[in-house]
Amino acid sequence: ARVIEVESRRLLHLLDDLLDLSRIESGQQLMDAADVRVSELLSHVTDVFTMRGEETGIRLAVKQEGDAVVVADFDRIEQVLGNLIDNAFRHSPAGRTVTVGVRAANGDFVELYVSDEGGGIPREDLPRVFDRFYRSKEETAGSGAGLGLAISREIVRAHGGEIRVESPAGGGTTFAFTLPAGNRRAGTTPPARRGPRTAD
Repeated sequence: ARVIEVESRRLLHLLDDLLDLSRIESGQQLMDAADVRVSELLSHVTDVFTMRGEETGIRLAVKQEGDAVVVADFDRIEQVLGNLIDNAFRHSPAGRTVTVGVRAANGDFVELYVSDEGGGIPREDLPRVFDRFYRSKEETAGSGAGLGLAISREIVRAHGGEIRVESPAGGGTTFAFTLPAGNRRAGTTPPARRGPRTAD
């Protein structure tokens, strides 16, 4: 009975993710975009993952350049960051650092990124990492269904941005995505309504 319950929950989660991905791809799921201070977004996300870092022996570092504002759906971009940070933790050995940060891309866009110091992604796998159900040879059976990055890509694209991955031969991986720049005089963003949701 316990196995049936676990598998049932896993399948329900998978179906929810597939429906979510389908709605975003078809344009049925609209983004609730507003001016968001990136500093607040990063603060909320890192608060959630700090305890995990303490438990796993992985350091979580935050790097910011200025006080950037983006036009974004707070919860949805928090979901993207949650997916990326979760992946970085899962592929980083103890004693290493996961870095999340923000930097200017150009006058119209701001770039957020998550970097790890893990073993990296094989070059032949890089073009496929955002495909739905994609999992590398190193992924284990309990590592998820391979939908988190596909959902993240569609969320970013729905904001008018793009997401990319870099993984040099020496190891380490960086996922970076752009968002439209917002009004720098924007007010404080309301607190997020939920913690980062991972779908991988």
